[in-house]
Amino acid sequence: MRPTTDRKRSDANLEVDLLSPIEEIERRMSTSTRKKLRRASKRGISVRVGDRSDLACFFELIEQTCTRQRTSPNPASLAQLERFWDVFDPSGRCRLTLADCRGETVAGLVSIIWGECLHLWKKGWSEECQNGYPNHLL
Repeated sequence: MRPTTDRKRSDANLEVDLLSPIEEIERRMSTSTRKKLRRASKRGISVRVGDRSDLACFFELIEQTCTRQRTSPNPASLAQLERFWDVFDPSGRCRLTLADCRGETVAGLVSIIWGECLHLWKKGWSEECQNGYPNHLL
């Protein structure tokens, strides 16, 4: 994994060659990231793929994150998020991934496929189970 050098993209981008074996991808992760992933699994964090019925919960996580960051959510409402979902989900171009801790959804991430790239579009976190590293596992 390496930061991209393409100036047309954000400096926060990271490229991962998904054609590489998983062992190679994991080897390129930092030691601390691998440790956090192991801890997340040991501490009972589980990850699941969500669907449209999970959007309200996910939007609450976005709102909590935005409140902490003193910003407004974008999309600004659950209705807008649902509209986005209705456009992108039928084509298989988006995915909602959720992290659960002790039966409670504590973090979420919406990813979008655009061209040959997977973009981590929106995230949300309740601040629960921080020592379980739910965001790292996502």
